[in-house]
Amino acid sequence: MISAERVRQLAKEGWIEKAGKDQFYLVDVVQGYIRFRNDSERRATKSASASRVSDARAREVELRIAERERRLVELSEMIALSDQLVGMFRAELSGLPARVTRDLQIRRTIETAINDILDRIADAAVSRAGMVAEGSDTKPPIAPNAA
Repeated sequence: MISAERVRQLAKEGWIEKAGKDQFYLVDVVQGYIRFRNDSERRATKSASASRVSDARAREVELRIAERERRLVELSEMIALSDQLVGMFRAELSGLPARVTRDLQIRRTIETAINDILDRIADAAVSRAGMVAEGSDTKPPIAPNAA
């Protein structure tokens, strides 16, 4: 049995025809209610919504598990780690020309080559950082050294 309020609601939604103000024919109420219950579009929408909720919950669980297993880390942690490693790398490379030769001309040539390499790496890093910020693909091909 359905309540009078439910009948009014179904009438307002167009499932049941009114015979007058708050008056309905029993046959119209029964047929309208049956049409409402069998409406495939209503069920499909409800099913799709439930599916989206289920997918979102599954994704959330996957992310929590990945974070616990340390397969997923904060972006800020990785940026800090990258900054430290790049800083160490640059510091070590800056002393390389002096370790290789005493000839000042050759040192300048080596320094220029190292600086060119570091500039290309910095450009690629800036490009990738922009891609990460935009959420786009972060694996574009890296151009080989043109030395």
